[in-house]
Amino acid sequence: MSGQLKNDTGERKLRVTLLSAEWKASSNGDWTTINRELAIQMAKHPNVEVSVFLPQCSEEEKKDADSYNVKLIEAVKLSGFEPVLWLASVPDGHAIDCILGHGVALGRLIPLIKKNPNYNHCKWIQVVHTAPEEIGMYKSISEGQQMQKTEIELCEMADQVVTIGPKLTDAYKHQLGQQDVFNLTPSIFPEFSDVQQASDERRTFCVLVIESGNSEDFDVKGYDIVAKAIANLKDKSYQLKFASKQRGKEDELAEKLLQCGIDRNQLIICSFDENRKTLANLFSAVDIAILPSKTEGFGLSALEAISAGLPVLVSGNSGIAEALREVPNGSQCIVDSEDPVDWARAIKAVCDKKRNVRLAEAEILRENYMQQFSWEKPCDFLVKKMYNLAFGGEMNIKVDVDDLKPEEQNMQTGMLATESVRQQEVQQPGASATSAASGSVSYPQTEDLQALKEELFISIVRNYLQTTPPRSSEEHNRFKEYVKEMRLIITGVAVGSLVITVKCESLIILEELWTDYSSGHLGEVVQNCFVTEKILKELNVAELRLKTTMDIEEYNACKMFFVKDALRDALSSDFHSTSSTSESPQKNEQWEKSERKKKIMETARLEGTSALTVIPTTGHGKELEELWGRKGGFPVIQFSTFDIEKKLTELSMELQRLRIKGTLPPPELFSTDLEDELEQLQQFIWILTLRKSMKGSSHSLVPTIRTVFRLRRELKKVKMEALENTMYPTIRSGLAKFDVSLPEELQDYVSYLLDESAKLHLRKQVLQPPRALEELRVAMDKDELKTFLTIHIREGAWQVVLLFTDELSIHEPPWGSHHEIYNKDEDEEVFIEVIYSSTSGILKAWPTEFDPGLVALCKAITNRDWKVTRLILAYSRISDEGLKNLSTALTQGELYSLTLYDIGLQNQGLEHLCTALTSVNCRLTNLDVSYNDLGDVGIMQLCNALASVNCRLTSLNVSCNKWGDNGGMHLRNALTSVNCRLTSLNVNENQLGDNGLRHLCDALTSSNCALTKLKVGFNRLGDGGIKELSEVLTNGFCTLTSLDIGGNEFGDEGIKHLCKALTDTKCILRSLNLQGNRYVTDDGKKYLSQMLTGTDWEDKGALRLFRSTKK
Repeated sequence: MSGQLKNDTGERKLRVTLLSAEWKASSNGDWTTINRELAIQMAKHPNVEVSVFLPQCSEEEKKDADSYNVKLIEAVKLSGFEPVLWLASVPDGHAIDCILGHGVALGRLIPLIKKNPNYNHCKWIQVVHTAPEEIGMYKSISEGQQMQKTEIELCEMADQVVTIGPKLTDAYKHQLGQQDVFNLTPSIFPEFSDVQQASDERRTFCVLVIESGNSEDFDVKGYDIVAKAIANLKDKSYQLKFASKQRGKEDELAEKLLQCGIDRNQLIICSFDENRKTLANLFSAVDIAILPSKTEGFGLSALEAISAGLPVLVSGNSGIAEALREVPNGSQCIVDSEDPVDWARAIKAVCDKKRNVRLAEAEILRENYMQQFSWEKPCDFLVKKMYNLAFGGEMNIKVDVDDLKPEEQNMQTGMLATESVRQQEVQQPGASATSAASGSVSYPQTEDLQALKEELFISIVRNYLQTTPPRSSEEHNRFKEYVKEMRLIITGVAVGSLVITVKCESLIILEELWTDYSSGHLGEVVQNCFVTEKILKELNVAELRLKTTMDIEEYNACKMFFVKDALRDALSSDFHSTSSTSESPQKNEQWEKSERKKKIMETARLEGTSALTVIPTTGHGKELEELWGRKGGFPVIQFSTFDIEKKLTELSMELQRLRIKGTLPPPELFSTDLEDELEQLQQFIWILTLRKSMKGSSHSLVPTIRTVFRLRRELKKVKMEALENTMYPTIRSGLAKFDVSLPEELQDYVSYLLDESAKLHLRKQVLQPPRALEELRVAMDKDELKTFLTIHIREGAWQVVLLFTDELSIHEPPWGSHHEIYNKDEDEEVFIEVIYSSTSGILKAWPTEFDPGLVALCKAITNRDWKVTRLILAYSRISDEGLKNLSTALTQGELYSLTLYDIGLQNQGLEHLCTALTSVNCRLTNLDVSYNDLGDVGIMQLCNALASVNCRLTSLNVSCNKWGDNGGMHLRNALTSVNCRLTSLNVNENQLGDNGLRHLCDALTSSNCALTKLKVGFNRLGDGGIKELSEVLTNGFCTLTSLDIGGNEFGDEGIKHLCKALTDTKCILRSLNLQGNRYVTDDGKKYLSQMLTGTDWEDKGALRLFRSTKK
């Protein structure tokens, strides 16, 4: 991100200070460790200066921090106060743009720091790692509630809230409502990655618990659970090693643990000095680390153990557990219970495995976790957020003395007064002091005049820009009124020349401010508000004229900041204005980013350049002007600003005409002309805005843009009103009662819209859905439709949903957004734009959030009258209970095709699915479980099902599931089973490598293997693996006719091996995909072309080879 940040922000440095109790990690629990890692990660960015402000530190620690480009700053000792309170006083001269507090202990100091005028501008980032209210349930409820109240109050005061892990993110989003909460899930700690774990079997099985908190936390941390679990095992080979941070309290702790029933000979308590090296030694000396907390905000000690490659077990009520649920095989480490018996069972299950197996699984878990969660990505995003908070939309208004005439007779008196108040100079941070430009002042006593000017500015700041109320009505702060009216925010003031730094919160405010400046109005406001008779009299000045200036480069840079945001946000608002606030932002985040990017690209597309080029950053105006002048570089603007405004007026009148029509919508309502014109106008306006930005024009088109958006909303509202007056009430009242006459009513209405065309039958699929019916769906408000459908789903009336959606061609389902999931080589009929089709039997995009147990869905697919044969579920998080119900339904309905794309499929849910696959009643022949991170263990479960005599699967897609060599071995065993019926297998985007491919090659030469189609793209296959595969292709037992090996790592040598196979008469391949193999050179491609010349192979382009049917 570093380069990207630099491009976005120019050379301006972001100065970040973190409050911390110490530098070395771990000794003060999670927050010290997080602070250290945050500082290290943010310091990697070239435009960020990171400092850590702490009570005290050693020279050795300063050198260590300096090695990461982090500066440690010691606080001044305040006698009588706790060291952490010393941080309330920041040393003079230390510059801060953003300050990070952590929890109540450090966060409460920031309001005190911001009271200092030097730091009242800095942005407050509050980091949260606990939920005190939840902890209070196990300690003191009232104390927990009070702590939670304080934590929430601090978060509400902060500019940005950062929560550690998904559990706290969900909790604080609920508590804070609309306030932005940023989730930072910690990643692997690199300092533990080189811990050496001995693979030799040990006579004892040692369980490690690392103490966090104090003696009062014994119950909430679940230490009693682990002690009772060890006792429950009734096996002296188990040991509990308890690493205590409380020196001198070991005996007290031992007594509490012994009271839980554990044998004294099984208990080891060691003092833990919190050194990272000591912690690493602990990890190498035990067999497993556990986190038995009854509640835990995150649980870094468990993550540190994972980082060391040590097996772990964690409480289900912890942040680390929530993170592990998103990691392949991570759920195996979670114990969702406070019962010691369950913990004992889980500990024994780990112990029963051989040590080398345990360590191998721990290594896989560490790699999977690191792939799922990184430090770089969230820290990059946080830095961008802080940069925008600190600098986005800021402008400097500079006020200089243009002319000054002092009262001659009182000049000496005035200078004496100046000296007496010089120490009262007001300095607010946010802008550095600027040297005064004296303008037209030309008096002999230059030094005295300069001092007088400085005193004038001090008086202005004191009288007009401070928060104290005016002393009389004559002194009413008119400049403050102007600032308020303009909706500006004063973020800093510096004197010398008077520099007022203001923050504009929108493009239109910036444009209005610049218009006021350009017209001279801002200068008049400054002159009239600042130069009062009182100031002239107090400082013995006869005449004072001020000159107000704003820098055009600064203005252009600020405007570009807003133009980029406005383009993105306006389009996002336009295309997603009806999205439900109840939808999961995590679930839709990836889709929304993709769609937003697509819309921006479509709207700002300029021939010969990219959308990023359209919106210049400061200093790139010349390049853009050259692009503008290039022939064909930009689309021709068909309207001038006047034409656009005239056109908008006409469209407004057209909307008015539509609104006063009868209750039934007129046919022209369903013509796309009106909406198309508005969309076209919108694109032209954006291009004009960009053109004006480059030419420095101050004329704003923002009001026009708003008018377009308003008109588009009006058009949607008109459509909705027409719908509400006719079709929707009929559906709502009729379908809800299962009125048999409704289909006829609906047919009559649709027929009216189609000029009395043939009536439609709701249960009959229309090959080309009429435009009118589609427009009705588009017109219907998304939330209204969603409410209507989900009410019936919740009430079990799923027939209503299927009946209503049977005829509708839907571009965007009403319950969230889903990519089209399909493979062009497969049956494309499955992927037509419907939710449900009674003709094809397709059902997709079911709102699982409103049917969490999939109860209604299962009723729909098991009712044979509705003939649901193909089910597509994507981008949902389906519970184990839901998968259990779905698996049962597979044995009762007629489903033969099931897609479970990116649903977070875990081992328990997969187990239910595999049970169904081995049932004699299951008819499933096509299964797609791609993008679920199943890992080697999940592949093993599926392969066991494939080898069952009852399994009917002929097509399996397990692409992008993070499995490798071991998974390939399991597939080989399944494919060579006499019971396996697979003919199509997709293993794209995994980690097979040549070793894993070797297992598949073994299977392909088996007489039991029936595969005709195999996809092994993006699996790091090299020349060696391709050589083995090429040899297999000429084996008489190989039945492959279609092979995809694109996106791999073989080169020209691999091409030679393939050519030898392709020209062999024993090879029966009909198609071969070689796209995306970057190590194949032009020489390799030339060799391939030469070898295939004169054969029945044809290159359809980009190394996609097909064999002609002619021999």
